[in-house]
Amino acid sequence: EALLSTALFRNRTSNLGLVTQNTQWLMLMGVSFTVAAYLQVVRGYDAVETGVIFTAATLGILASSLAAEKLARRHAQRTLIMI
Repeated sequence: EALLSTALFRNRTSNLGLVTQNTQWLMLMGVSFTVAAYLQVVRGYDAVETGVIFTAATLGILASSLAAEKLARRHAQRTLIMI
């Protein structure tokens, strides 16, 4: 028995959302890897220093995730996408 209903993949809107989300995460992970490699190889930072640098980005993502619900209630979807 499948974990997800296969009917989910017949929905065009759902498929578009899944593809968009996967693309977003692949880009985020690719950029994170590239920046981490750059900081360590080119700039000479060790793993701990690189992690500390990434902490600011992680906190920014966390803050925006926490604010997303309030922003979605107050602003139109188009406005949020343009930000």
